[in-house]
Amino acid sequence: MGEKETGIQEHEKGGRRHILPKPTTTSGVTPWQCRARVTDAVMAALSLQDSGHSLPEVIQTDKVFEAFYHLREKYPQWLDCLYFQSQANMYVSRGLEDVLFALGAFGLVTVENHDYRSLKLDNQTRNEIKKHVIAKSSGDLKTLRKMSNEFAEIVKK
Repeated sequence: MGEKETGIQEHEKGGRRHILPKPTTTSGVTPWQCRARVTDAVMAALSLQDSGHSLPEVIQTDKVFEAFYHLREKYPQWLDCLYFQSQANMYVSRGLEDVLFALGAFGLVTVENHDYRSLKLDNQTRNEIKKHVIAKSSGDLKTLRKMSNEFAEIVKK
């Protein structure tokens, strides 16, 4: 007891079968709360770098997945809902893919090509995201900034 459940459930929606985390865990976190935390962490990673850790304007998508794969263990309070698979020497996460797609749909990141191999984030949009993250996450800002700096170092390699 007291341990987080790790099971999955199947969910039918529109004739398609989706596999989701169980609706609640013993800690009371729902899949939607998990998605919100991951979205906040991704937005922080894309915007909160200190001046010595700036991101390139165009970021390779495989580097984004690699970075979050490595950061997941270090920042479980934000990223423990992400699950990765290794495919062709690359880490893939459907949950992270969904978050990046949603950010693209809202115009916060731009997909540079039809293969989704790189993402673009201009400075004006980055500053708007940064304002949102700072306003929403003031209590965890130090942790998010540290995670963001580490994210920048991984994607620049």
